[in-house]
Amino acid sequence: MTDASVFIDYLIRIKGLEERNIAAARVLNLVPGTHVKIFEPFILEIELYGVLMTPPRPKGRGLYLCDKIMIYNAQKAGLKAYHLVEDINKIIDLLKS
Repeated sequence: MTDASVFIDYLIRIKGLEERNIAAARVLNLVPGTHVKIFEPFILEIELYGVLMTPPRPKGRGLYLCDKIMIYNAQKAGLKAYHLVEDINKIIDLLKS
């Protein structure tokens, strides 16, 4: 699952945070060659609740987020969660596997 913030980072390059735009582009550009489906993201407060209530599938995948608090909360809930920039290589490996 990819958080809506990743889509925002893909679309908007912020000075000083360019690595987020680059990482988002690397991940989302892999999608067309994979079995991953993209659904229009909803940018709502309830999104986090919905993500935490729905375990990621298939096994071995995880949540790809830019918000460290959301990552912490997801991991506390027993979900695999990865930071888009800090874990970019792991995310790419997961998408390619």
